[in-house]
Amino acid sequence: MFSLALAGCRKDEQGMQLIAEGFGGTKAAVDGLYSYWVDGETVRINGVNKTVAYDGTTAYISGVAEAGVYRALYPDTLNSTAVLTSDEVQVTIPHTYTYRESDGHQRLGVPMAAYGTSSSRLLFQHLTAALTVEIKNTYGFTIEVDSVVVESNLYQLSGEREVTLAASIDVGANSSGVAAAERRVAVLFDGGTRLQVLAGETRRVQVPVLPVGDDNRFTIRVGVHKVDDADVRSTFERTQAGGQAGYALARRQMGYAGVSFGSGFSVAAGQQVIIAQGNLRYVPSTGTWSFHSHQYDICEVGPVDSTTRYRSDGDLPIDLFGYGTSGHDNMYPYMTSKVNTDYRASISSLAKTDFDWGWYNAIANGGNTEHQWYSLTSEQWKYVFNTRTPTTAGVNSNNSTRYTYATIGGSHKGIILFPDVYVHPSGITPMTDATFNSYSNFTAAVSYADWNKMEAAGAVFLPAAGYRLPKDMRNEGCHYIQAAIYGMYWTASSLSSETAYRVRFYGTLSLQFATADRSNGMSVRVVKDLD
Repeated sequence: MFSLALAGCRKDEQGMQLIAEGFGGTKAAVDGLYSYWVDGETVRINGVNKTVAYDGTTAYISGVAEAGVYRALYPDTLNSTAVLTSDEVQVTIPHTYTYRESDGHQRLGVPMAAYGTSSSRLLFQHLTAALTVEIKNTYGFTIEVDSVVVESNLYQLSGEREVTLAASIDVGANSSGVAAAERRVAVLFDGGTRLQVLAGETRRVQVPVLPVGDDNRFTIRVGVHKVDDADVRSTFERTQAGGQAGYALARRQMGYAGVSFGSGFSVAAGQQVIIAQGNLRYVPSTGTWSFHSHQYDICEVGPVDSTTRYRSDGDLPIDLFGYGTSGHDNMYPYMTSKVNTDYRASISSLAKTDFDWGWYNAIANGGNTEHQWYSLTSEQWKYVFNTRTPTTAGVNSNNSTRYTYATIGGSHKGIILFPDVYVHPSGITPMTDATFNSYSNFTAAVSYADWNKMEAAGAVFLPAAGYRLPKDMRNEGCHYIQAAIYGMYWTASSLSSETAYRVRFYGTLSLQFATADRSNGMSVRVVKDLD
């Protein structure tokens, strides 16, 4: 996002042209950030509306007639509350601001006004400051921002405030006695749409605030929900510490506050990832890869033969794959060959290679771009399950819980993985009917409602989806799905041209990291690096 704080004028064949300049003639960074014009927005100059154009490097307004005195407002929506006199501009600041889509970004034009007598330079000054809230999504799923609210502890931030712009801007902030509803400012989105933040992505939103002095403190509150489930909600709240000056803004300044949702999983010392929102699935007839809608979802139960799903034109989704069957080099995800050497992924690691299911393919509901998701090696999965030391408050009496065997909704058996930083949601009792960091026959019972809260707090579920293997008595291409009480997940590591490492769990057995024939069909859960 680019932004520009000043504007100058120059002539061309069409008349005056406002050129976006920065302080000192360059784009002006304040605290490392920018304010900006929004492409397509209108500026009112001497009573005439003009449209802002932005060519990627410069914002400008064409066809501005020459005049002895210029009075200007940006955006033009301020005009209904403005009074233009011979020597000043009086503006009533609106209490809500609307984001607009521009070049694929949600942008907010911070209100500006100008009064000048020079035909060569017109100085725009901000009527408010702006707080940039950076939202980082460390969940494995996409979130939507429901609201971004900044509330002042001491001073009025919003409501209908009158600002007078003359030679200088000097507006005193109201202090004590201001109603709480007028000490907060909320950002709205055009047409009721919400800002989406993909898994692993960071987005910025700007919240306009009036400058309120060095002794003010802000509370920033951001609410989000899982994009395909509005009931899975989470709220972040941060209050500026006493004496912290980071949010005390002068006009034409921009402050900064970082917001992070979820927590990553350490896969090695100093390396964190986010784990995808569900196991990979594939529809042969369309060639579409996606994640399951819910973390506990699986495709296949019972016998499967080549007349049902494992055909190139099959229209039913599949989610148990032979090793390295990304689609590269004719290694298709519907392969059912019983010959292990037919699966040609390289020995050692297929992570971030063309044989890696997540790396080679665009995942429809995972950003829909190649080279984002990838498979963990056997050693990295061992680190997740056996080595890292997470902080898990409220799960049980032990404050370092990596995982537990569990059953969700009475029927979905598998493993709940807790991220590096996890706080058990309020309203859920501690999990006592379980054995943590070990096997327990899936005895920890979690309702759907409780799981939704745990997922919103960053927990991950690996379902026991069974596995697919050739049967000697059947024809080539006919496989059998072992009952979904086994969890069998491929890693990116292989030992030979016939075998590869997998993660295996069963209700009455501890986790195992051992090799299996490449022709077996197993679950795949991919990850993304967390910067």
